[in-house]
Amino acid sequence: MNTFTIISLIVLFFIALWFAWRYFDLRRHLDKYANLIRGQNDLHIDVKELENLSSAVTSLIATFGMRHSTLEEERARLATVLDQITDGVLIADEHGLIQFANPAAGKLFQTSNPLNRSIAEVVRNHQLVKAWRHSQQTRQMQSESIEVPTRHQFLQLVVIPDAHASGRTDGA
Repeated sequence: MNTFTIISLIVLFFIALWFAWRYFDLRRHLDKYANLIRGQNDLHIDVKELENLSSAVTSLIATFGMRHSTLEEERARLATVLDQITDGVLIADEHGLIQFANPAAGKLFQTSNPLNRSIAEVVRNHQLVKAWRHSQQTRQMQSESIEVPTRHQFLQLVVIPDAHASGRTDGA
């Protein structure tokens, strides 16, 4: 590991430790208030602290809502772009099941609904499937040019392994 990675891990550890301490401190205060409520009819709870807690929770909810709507807007924008491009795009999980296909991929591979079907079943070409499998095994980009003689077409396939979770296949 390089120095930057080690320093990053140490910083992340201390950040996680700080959040854990804050969580347990909050839990301790909430338990204290719950015990006071259970044990006394005459409540002397610091309303200011409860208002601060309520304000913090409201702020977190608002922030989460904003981030969620931003992500949803970006997802919709990306879906629009992928639907409009003329290159076929297939996104498959690590097991080879197609999770996304744009309309151009449906036309290219002559299928109306490729979702939740295997790469091999949809592309129906052993060279393309082999390139996808090789990319999954090596976690490196693969490029393959093939001729589809029955359609008098040439295809340029680019397979890009997904660094986050699943495999992605782009066919043009």
